[in-house]
Amino acid sequence: MTMRPDTGWSEASGDLRKVRAHPDYWYPVAWSREAKPGQTCAVHFAGEPIVLVRPRDGTVFALEDRCAHRQVPLSKGSVDGCTLRCGYHGWRYDAEGRCTAIPGRHSGGSDAGHAGSAGTSPRDLGVGTAIANQVFWSG
Repeated sequence: MTMRPDTGWSEASGDLRKVRAHPDYWYPVAWSREAKPGQTCAVHFAGEPIVLVRPRDGTVFALEDRCAHRQVPLSKGSVDGCTLRCGYHGWRYDAEGRCTAIPGRHSGGSDAGHAGSAGTSPRDLGVGTAIANQVFWSG
């Protein structure tokens, strides 16, 4: 489900003010049935691509739908335990958007905070924290 307000919509704009969406309100972004356990679900809100992730344990989290390495949509990746693995080079992200593993890189610890070529990790959008009437809400 892609939210398309009647006025002010701009595909290139992620600014909620430009789509006349109040930042203190909740907006539906997907039906609960669309985010199946162990899978990703690509949605858009206010022109921003979002990936909803539902690990097999049933929890839900949402991130910007882009890998920090090559900007590949994370929704094309796979759920690995409680992390999301990018389908391009296999970078893994936790529910807060931190990079937790980079294949081929031995660091002796976590890769959290590694910025990659893009400079930043995908933001945690907090979408999965509100599920009401089987609808995910962004707010």
